[in-house]
Amino acid sequence: MWKIYGANAFSVAVVSNVGKVMSACHDYCTDSSAAGMFGEVVYDDYVSNGTLNVQTLGIPFGYKELPISKSTLTLFMKAKAFSYEQEWRVVLNKKNTSDPAIRVPIGEIEEFIEQVYVSPQAPDWMVSTIESLVRDQFGFNRISVSRSPLAKHFKI
Repeated sequence: MWKIYGANAFSVAVVSNVGKVMSACHDYCTDSSAAGMFGEVVYDDYVSNGTLNVQTLGIPFGYKELPISKSTLTLFMKAKAFSYEQEWRVVLNKKNTSDPAIRVPIGEIEEFIEQVYVSPQAPDWMVSTIESLVRDQFGFNRISVSRSPLAKHFKI
């Protein structure tokens, strides 16, 4: 995925976890006029002959029909070809706002971010520069910075 989403060797990945993201979004939706939904992306071939087919998803226990609209459900669908991503998504909707974006408070950043990985193809100076930025400029001493473990598969 470094090749697909990291435009070049000068890319970083910031790692948190689903529980922390869900908690921040839940708190945001509780304290504002927003609604949220999060979940694992389902990988399948949903479009057949130009028609959306959501029947393969099934219906959650306790429901007789899908509790959300098909248009919202499509935000959690992706073609089988992308199943290697194992993606989770968050969809937030703030009602009655003209703001083009929303800000979700995440609390203490050193608790929210678990790790920063630098591209496996990044030069050594970049790894040390990112580590210096995180530690010295931003003062985040508890966030681990390292080259991606995939680096062992490249000749660096």
